[in-house]
Amino acid sequence: MTESVNPGRPNGPKALEQSFHRAMVGVYERAKREASYNASYFLRMISNDGGLATARSLLQASKTSDGFAALSQIAPGRMTPGTPTRNRPA
Repeated sequence: MTESVNPGRPNGPKALEQSFHRAMVGVYERAKREASYNASYFLRMISNDGGLATARSLLQASKTSDGFAALSQIAPGRMTPGTPTRNRPA
């Protein structure tokens, strides 16, 4: 029998992957909201392949994606993972 760490809330690899997927969608939403950048190809990748597979694909690519390069030109230094957002406490 497996004990639940947080009753009523799923845990384990599948739950972690789902949480990561939601975070990846959040990256898309944040870029659109804060930098007025519509990363439609990125969102399509997430929708078709899932957040984890999309992250793996982008990290394993031999060059920086065109979308990330464009975003870094639009909002240099603002869209890094550690940058606080208006919706999150710093």
